[in-house]
Amino acid sequence: MSFTYRAAGRSLIFLFLGCVCVQADFSFCNAGQSGNQISATYTLSSERIPVPGQFSASLQVQLTTPINDNIRAEVQIRRKVFYWSVVVPCVGGGQGIGSCSYSDVCALLEGVTETCNGQPCRCPLGPATFTFSNLQFSTDYLHPLIRRVARNTSFYIKIKFYSKSTGALLSCLKTQLNTSG
Repeated sequence: MSFTYRAAGRSLIFLFLGCVCVQADFSFCNAGQSGNQISATYTLSSERIPVPGQFSASLQVQLTTPINDNIRAEVQIRRKVFYWSVVVPCVGGGQGIGSCSYSDVCALLEGVTETCNGQPCRCPLGPATFTFSNLQFSTDYLHPLIRRVARNTSFYIKIKFYSKSTGALLSCLKTQLNTSG
């Protein structure tokens, strides 16, 4: 299956991915605290995401609370540089990639043409488990400068979901992705 999306839809997938099969979980960065109403696991087609190149992924997202127009997300991506990590800036604003804030998760879903368990991926969603298999991605479209700094490194990704009305933390997920090139 090829995953078709507009530019905003790309942000949604990178929100969950931000790249032999590698099975990985997002771990909870607020373990032991209330929240954790959104969880995810993913499988990548290779141990390292090729930059430039193509790869495939499968993603499973479990919602224990409905996603409606009341959800915002904050993504922090840090790139390993020697013994430190530096924040990857947001490129493209609220629909871009990098360390961005997304004021309306449902607006990102408008760009997704794939279905969620046979239904259009539109809010409200859940509570349910959604599985996306064999999603095809390419890092070839990245600007040459971005490709240069994205090769042969690790990225640490943290995603926080909040209720816009109460400000309550719904979930905090973190993972690490490695690249080659």
